[in-house]
Amino acid sequence: MAVRFLRELLETWAKGKCGKGRAMLASSLFDRIDILGMREATLYLSAHAVRHGLAAVLPAGFGSPVSGRGERSQAAAN
Repeated sequence: MAVRFLRELLETWAKGKCGKGRAMLASSLFDRIDILGMREATLYLSAHAVRHGLAAVLPAGFGSPVSGRGERSQAAAN
């Protein structure tokens, strides 16, 4: 299940570009996202993500590079 979900994640993310889709996707996948500056984030999987098998392919908390700024994305969505 996790493999199928991850294969479709990029398409799902692209479809959620407008409106609240991306925020809904992020909130279903992660309990917490800690941002450090403009280049680094640590993400913590939600119970929903764990139930769907993502813990088998991702650690419970993992680092991710960040590109862009949230307020720009938010402004573009409005």
